Amino acid sequence: MKADIQAYWDGQSRNQLQHSLYHVLLDQTRIEFPEDFLKRWMQTGGEKPKSQAEVEQEFPSFVNQLKWTLIVDKVSNENALEVTQDDIRDFAKQQLFGYMGMPAGAEEQPWVAEYIQRMMQDRKFVEDTVHRIQTDKVFGWAETKINPTEKPVSVAEFQHEIEAHQHHHH
Repeated sequence: MKADIQAYWDGQSRNQLQHSLYHVLLDQTRIEFPEDFLKRWMQTGGEKPKSQAEVEQEFPSFVNQLKWTLIVDKVSNENALEVTQDDIRDFAKQQLFGYMGMPAGAEEQPWVAEYIQRMMQDRKFVEDTVHRIQTDKVFGWAETKINPTEKPVSVAEFQHEIEAHQHHHH
């Protein structure tokens, strides 16, 4: 039980570190965007036209997503952080096992291979998975570039830290 609790808090701590890294990379990377062009494109380039008010409301989030995509692509290219077919298959298998609560040894079952093959042919699944794995690899790379210091905190202090950061951004 102690190992499960430790694993939970290790995961929470890693999530908080990655969240902080995301904001450092996003906030400290300067990219000039053609705002007028992007706003016009947002207004008319989608499935349905958007009002100027909708564009103004969505623009900051849109620019952050675009900026993050460019950061991930640049870091991935400069550091040869590639996503392989095996990475995607492993992700599909882990996702399946997680959904079904299956042990790792169940991978020998033929239907598992069939499921994974079917998922590999789902374009949206593959694109989403590549993005997710690539982002994880960028965070892994970023973690090697920093020297974090561990600081013991209580659960309440940690929760407060997470909430303060979330309130700061919303």
